[in-house]
Amino acid sequence: MSVPDKWVTPAQVRELLGEGFSQDLANRVEERLGIDIIVLPLEKTGYSLHLGDRRIVVVGATDRWFRSNFTIAHELGHIFSHPVLNDGGRRDEDAANAFAAELLMPETMIRSMSWTDPNPRLIAEHVWKMGVSTQALRARLDYLRPPVSDAVRSILETPTPRLIRESLSSSVASSDDVTERMARSACRRFPQRLLTDLRKAVEAGRAPHASLAWALGVPGEEEPDESSEELSLDLLDGLV
Repeated sequence: MSVPDKWVTPAQVRELLGEGFSQDLANRVEERLGIDIIVLPLEKTGYSLHLGDRRIVVVGATDRWFRSNFTIAHELGHIFSHPVLNDGGRRDEDAANAFAAELLMPETMIRSMSWTDPNPRLIAEHVWKMGVSTQALRARLDYLRPPVSDAVRSILETPTPRLIRESLSSSVASSDDVTERMARSACRRFPQRLLTDLRKAVEAGRAPHASLAWALGVPGEEEPDESSEELSLDLLDGLV
């Protein structure tokens, strides 16, 4: 499926991504929207760009899977925001944050839930299924202002990893499920299509071998310089 070429709402993107998309957001975005996701060690959380006719989201590698989810959702906000908002300033960032919040924690869902029952297992389940942090959920509740008990607010002060570790039921997700989600957000990632194109470009002499080694995260015949963890279009030369 290709990415829509016009402004769309978070609700429309949710429909395209399908049920349970937050459980493996990177793969779902690639499969359903045709937007490539690259994961690299970065100093910043992420950014989006065009490479040829492809849209790409670059995300900083982290074991905080909830941070990766929000970064991807935020960059989708940049991609799908109405052109009048694409000014590159604070308004643009606020719009992308609002898009991400509505995508991951839609208002209708939040208002349909009870936020007065101080059950940490239930709250941990909400956090896990939405794919967000306790901080993000707390901010969303503050913004939408549904009835929230002080006890629930106290639970949401718990750091996300601790809440998941101590309160998430094994019937919702096993310890291995949590580890798998952490590993996906922490591991270097390039789309298979891009790696294949890059390999063919190297074999045809249209790109340096160092570019493929860099994408794979292994030493190459030509070592990239120390700043090359940031996505460099020069290293993908030959694909566009």
